[in-house]
Amino acid sequence: MKEEKLGNLCTITSSKRIFANQYVNEGVPFYRSKEIIEKNDFKQPTEPLYIAENIYEQIEAKYGVPKEGDMLLTSVGTLGIPYIVKNERFYFKDGNLTWFKDFKDSLSSKYLYYCLTSTFGRQSLLNIAIGSSQPALTIEILKRYKINVPKRVVQDKIVEILSAYDELIMNNKQQIKILEQMAENLYKEWFVRFRFPGYETAEFVEGVPKGWKRCRLKEFINFNPNYKTEKKQYYTNIPMAALSTNGMYINEAEISLEEKSSGTHFRNGDVLFAKITPCLENGKTGLVTCLKDNEIGVGSTEFIVMQGAKVSSFFTYCIARNDLFRQLAINSMNGADGRQRADISFIQNIKWILPDDEILLKFEHITSAIIKQINILHKQNQNLIKQRDYLLPRLMSGKLQVK
Repeated sequence: MKEEKLGNLCTITSSKRIFANQYVNEGVPFYRSKEIIEKNDFKQPTEPLYIAENIYEQIEAKYGVPKEGDMLLTSVGTLGIPYIVKNERFYFKDGNLTWFKDFKDSLSSKYLYYCLTSTFGRQSLLNIAIGSSQPALTIEILKRYKINVPKRVVQDKIVEILSAYDELIMNNKQQIKILEQMAENLYKEWFVRFRFPGYETAEFVEGVPKGWKRCRLKEFINFNPNYKTEKKQYYTNIPMAALSTNGMYINEAEISLEEKSSGTHFRNGDVLFAKITPCLENGKTGLVTCLKDNEIGVGSTEFIVMQGAKVSSFFTYCIARNDLFRQLAINSMNGADGRQRADISFIQNIKWILPDDEILLKFEHITSAIIKQINILHKQNQNLIKQRDYLLPRLMSGKLQVK
């Protein structure tokens, strides 16, 4: 196995400048680091930008565009997240992302992807970044970056082994997304459109099914509950980055065990949502399932914690995801420091419809089976990620031989 500079193994470059006034409402997707990080995590971009078809075609003809097998790398801010281009059409933001293309036969782009995904690879990229407040990886630095390059047949075998794990993880995430959508759609069908079991013959009083109530959220949800702590309890630190914009679960890769007590407290089954701009507008929300029975989570004070008192955890989560709820929370924002925050006093007093116990029980019975299946798939993925990450450095270093 020999060590070589990346600049000798592929072309490392960036894109041509696209200006904000060239964005359009629909057309060819235009990706920043944010979208590449989402795609690398098998997610669809939540806030995509677009450029016109004719602009894309002009760039393609004159300079070329990313093609299948090329690699992009986040190079400013959140550093070192690689993405292998699929059979897709898009362009990307200069400066934010670095483009690796025209790979020589001696280097597989997918092998490079796994090299940079490894713990050593990520750390080594952080070590060579320039700047402190806004770290960056320049094209020249990346050209001089060295990697171990085994024979191509060995590279391909390593990629085959690790790709099998990624394929399973991706399939599970797709199933999880479908199941989450099914459960959220059930909430909308029953409690937004009022097509619940027996709605055809239900009596409505002032626009609400008889037996249901309009009441303030604080009457059936506890906000920022005061959990008493003991010195020997373990605290799980969950930063803002762990909240998802388009998925139910906290990103467990972000959490850490720390014995601390300052911050917002929560337990399993609680719902967290960001109250600060722009995270609230982006929909950052999470359902806590990653704690042990004796653990109290501690997170950013920019979370608001919602604990279902008279309703299930998932019903509470659906409220936090509801478009009307989020818009009301956004409308309540105030603050003069440039970082506006939702007003928890206002949110607690939002009027909401509380269904009767019978319908709530039916909803919980159906959704609990869906959530159980999501949990199984989620745990499978956590195990697959651990197994993949255990193998990755050993394969890359040659400690684990492939045949």
